[in-house]
Amino acid sequence: MGFKPGTEKLGELEVTGAATVLGALKYRNKIIQGKADGYTMLTTESGCIVAQTTGTGTPGDTTITLPPTAVGVVYTFFWFGDAESGFHISPNASDMIAGSIIDIANGNVVTASNDGRGTDDKDLILDTGSKVGDRITLVANGQSGWMIVEGLGNWSFES
Repeated sequence: MGFKPGTEKLGELEVTGAATVLGALKYRNKIIQGKADGYTMLTTESGCIVAQTTGTGTPGDTTITLPPTAVGVVYTFFWFGDAESGFHISPNASDMIAGSIIDIANGNVVTASNDGRGTDDKDLILDTGSKVGDRITLVANGQSGWMIVEGLGNWSFES
């Protein structure tokens, strides 16, 4: 089966087995509004960039919850709120957030507990030293939780 460039836009293409792509494979992100305290992300929002503006000088006042891990679900949270404010990203109770982030304020690498493997039900926190542009991209592994694939800013992990 072939497609001619410039003819029709495809909504979805399902492939069973191996696929070879000749040319560019394009990925589109959708930017969505920030989420309120207590919101649980939907798997249908996977691939979205969340322009988060809701947060306070007490980051614990705003918590966004991740859904249970499902292979390949990805979210990027981009801080667009007031500097010196923040929020929590909370995994499902049986999931963890693993990985490391570079803290741009001091150049330190901030690593999840258990040598970066993370701990179930521990939040990722954008602290009050935040700046516009702090961001984090999380990908679900479908088994134990979420992996940080990119992160920058004044983030920390719940102890």
